Amino acid sequence: MTRRAAGAAGPETAPPPAAPAPARAVATRSFPGRPESAAAARAWTASCLPGCPVLDDVVLCVSELVTNSVLYSASARPGGVVTVRVEHVPGWALVDVIDQGDAPERAGEHGLGAGWPLVRELSEACGRDGGRAWFVVTWPARPALTVIPGGAQ
Repeated sequence: MTRRAAGAAGPETAPPPAAPAPARAVATRSFPGRPESAAAARAWTASCLPGCPVLDDVVLCVSELVTNSVLYSASARPGGVVTVRVEHVPGWALVDVIDQGDAPERAGEHGLGAGWPLVRELSEACGRDGGRAWFVVTWPARPALTVIPGGAQ
């Protein structure tokens, strides 16, 4: 039998281990560079974020960014694709929409310009880098239920 020194912390006085950090979920899917892909991207994105209280905002932003990609980037060329990536933990999501870059033949073409301001308004942060547009949304995460053995919850 091993004795502890007076005042030394033992297993019965040590704090409980911290709860594990929530797993980060990441999903990626590519869609044909055609206008009808915006609807498919919305549905797929919604399936990645079940129960998300800001889902309507997320799918609206995805729709705007995918539509821009399939209308004004090289992704609109035959065989072109647009990739959507969703990364999330409870209370936070990062969404990337990645196209195939600028299309010189479409230089000067543009829509009414409402899409990007909408994404800025609905997201916590957003940006563009070459063929990648991204945004972050947050929402209050439900607190985890803590169970104390032999105690109240």
